[in-house]
Amino acid sequence: MPQQVTIPTVFDDPEFWYKIDVDYEEARRLVQTEEDEDDSTLGEDSQSETDTDEEDSEDSEGPESFGGALLEVFIRRKKRVIEDKYGSVNEFKQRVLTADDDDARRLLNEVYVEYIWIQNQEGEVFESDDDDPTELDLVDDEENLVQETINDEFDLLWPGQPTIGKEVDDGEIVARRYLQTKPVVVRKYEESFEVRGRQSDRKKVVTRLRSDDNLQEQQPEPAEEPIVGKVENLLVEDNEEFRVVGVDFAESELPENSRLRVKNERSIYRDIHSLRNENLVSFDGISEVNKLYLKDIRHGGKFRVELTHGVDGVEFELKTNHKLDEQRSRFKQGFTAVTGIEFEKIYEYGSQDEEYLFNRILAERGTAYENYYEELSDEVQDVLEGNVDTTGNALIGTEVEEFKTCSQCSEKNPASESECEECGAEDFSESVEETVVEVNETSVATYIQNRLDEISPTHPKRDFSGWNVGDRKMGDRKIVETSFSLTDSEGRRTTSSYQEVDVVPHGNHPRPGTVNDYLLQCVYVTYGQSASADDEGYGRLPLYDIITADSLDALIGNALHNAIVGVKDRLISKASEAHEETGEYYGLVDELGPMHENKDELEEIYDPSNDSYFEKHLFYLLKRLYSQTERWGRIGEREADGVLIVPEEDPSDYYVATYDAKLSHREGGYDLGSEEEDQATRYILTEDEREAIENKTGDDGLSAHLLISQNFDEDDFSRIAGHVQENILTYTDGEAPNQKLVFMEFRAVVELYELLNEYWWALRDARIRGKFDSYVIDELNNEQTVDGESFVHFDSDSVANVRENLIGRLERYDRDQLEYYPE
Repeated sequence: MPQQVTIPTVFDDPEFWYKIDVDYEEARRLVQTEEDEDDSTLGEDSQSETDTDEEDSEDSEGPESFGGALLEVFIRRKKRVIEDKYGSVNEFKQRVLTADDDDARRLLNEVYVEYIWIQNQEGEVFESDDDDPTELDLVDDEENLVQETINDEFDLLWPGQPTIGKEVDDGEIVARRYLQTKPVVVRKYEESFEVRGRQSDRKKVVTRLRSDDNLQEQQPEPAEEPIVGKVENLLVEDNEEFRVVGVDFAESELPENSRLRVKNERSIYRDIHSLRNENLVSFDGISEVNKLYLKDIRHGGKFRVELTHGVDGVEFELKTNHKLDEQRSRFKQGFTAVTGIEFEKIYEYGSQDEEYLFNRILAERGTAYENYYEELSDEVQDVLEGNVDTTGNALIGTEVEEFKTCSQCSEKNPASESECEECGAEDFSESVEETVVEVNETSVATYIQNRLDEISPTHPKRDFSGWNVGDRKMGDRKIVETSFSLTDSEGRRTTSSYQEVDVVPHGNHPRPGTVNDYLLQCVYVTYGQSASADDEGYGRLPLYDIITADSLDALIGNALHNAIVGVKDRLISKASEAHEETGEYYGLVDELGPMHENKDELEEIYDPSNDSYFEKHLFYLLKRLYSQTERWGRIGEREADGVLIVPEEDPSDYYVATYDAKLSHREGGYDLGSEEEDQATRYILTEDEREAIENKTGDDGLSAHLLISQNFDEDDFSRIAGHVQENILTYTDGEAPNQKLVFMEFRAVVELYELLNEYWWALRDARIRGKFDSYVIDELNNEQTVDGESFVHFDSDSVANVRENLIGRLERYDRDQLEYYPE
């Protein structure tokens, strides 16, 4: 009778397998079908120790079969590691199945840790003062980390408690902590060790190691030789070691300085040559290049090299997963042999990278100031120091302060603090002196204002006139405001309009919410941390260009053009979101019935206690219909919520109406009392509104005031209209008002927006759009008289009349007769 092989007990330990990323239950399912076919009782926990010898004999094959299934799941994606260590997968499986329990666990752990090792990017390297780094104690007693020594070469550091947390329901494990966590791997060498793992997991370990006085982190060495020519040669010359198949540029010479990725599996040399000839990319410095994608010609495989830009310079880092250390080392050697560029070195920036260095300094990086301020040109330094007439005061200031770093969270704290302001810990590094850079945002805005005051913007498709520059406060920051008349000429159509565009210093602060909430036309001046910000939907103007450009006229003109076009793109998105929300709201209204009986459900969308959301959606819909519409209603100001501006058929005339949004779910409709009457009177008569409207349209005439609500009581209309007229007669000594009072249903605004979307293809034709606008104005002027009082009620019937007239107009044209005139 053949000798029976004893299977290691590790195959009966689910926790061990879950820890090395093997689903124990999945392996069991792999053999279940075969067990069912053989009518086997292998692995059943119900068997007692008194089972027959025959049953024991059957059981002896069970664990081996199940063990094979566990190994099959384990070796997935680990073939490269296994073959490198053991020559073949079968050899490894045989060793595990015939080993004792301790050796089986060791074999599995060693493959697992090396697989995790090659999965991750190269990490931090530390040198140790200990004579034997293989005996490292990397975890304090108080830390929530579990250290597991695999062998003399590898340790694992697990986040979590020493045991694997699990939940068991009816005998089945339903939650396992280690399925959600990944260990950090420590590889020990003769005098140092390296830490690899996911960044989120590795951060805590690295912070702990950096606070240990017995450990020193290896830092890249400074390189003295220039780097620019080497990068240029790499991207334009072929070689026998590898092929460059891609490059990422942080910015390009395209009109918007867009980021650019050039990628082609065959090679990119000809594409780069073409881009350089067209002056679309530059190799004047190294700050523009972010990533290189390469293919190893000799040995196969793809690699990515990232250029990490820091305050000290740029470092080339190999970023590649699933590569053995031998493969990584071989690639590095080949890369250095061909290019002369070494890894683990810092290459300083040169004068060619002035814009990048300028923005690092204005990002308030003290080290960048210390290292590179003198590299900036005299022209740039003079502006920063306030030595030119247009600056007034210096744009930046510096001082030296003492800091210490928290050993727990790495947050910097003033030297005088006894505990960390971030985490409350009391353990710090030694205090060090650092240069602190502070940007004077007001001086930046003043400099921008003075520079814009000197220029006359130009653009190939637009004519600017009446250029005016001023300033105002937006929140607590100073911004520059510009106004001008704009003439567009496209084909047979010439249009003129009054425009206001805000020029907002972006700098190191978030964008002000006011710009997006009010859909203002805006140019962001970028510098410091905002230098690489995505400005889609806005104009963009680098502060560095304002300082160094020979002529600003075309630069400013292009930024203003992008601000005007960009707000339309933002508007389309905002109006679409508003329409989707109103669709859900009116779906509930139609389904549930009376508003006052279903307030709880309706107020989950539009809540009268916080009506700014409703007012914002109303504004987006109106502005999508008529782009000159503005949102007013600024906090602390006694002004209408907004102004609706509809062009009339005569290009010099406009229908202009202030409006107020009224949201309510009360029975009997919105409570239109004396306060609303006084507001309507004030908005019709106030000179402030007249001045703002005159700036916008060239006409100080107000056509109407609109009250817009989703819940009117029509019986109130004549009363309100009568009281408003009485108030006006009182304030004007009996002079009858020319302005109308309009009660506009919110649902009608939504329906008018839907009509615009339905016939967008026709409304692009100026002839059709002009008639459409006139039909809307006709309905806004369609007064009715009740109890002797006149007012306008713009409702769904009004929109139906506009639709009927529009369709009638369209019947006069074939579709191919309609012409598109760009806005």
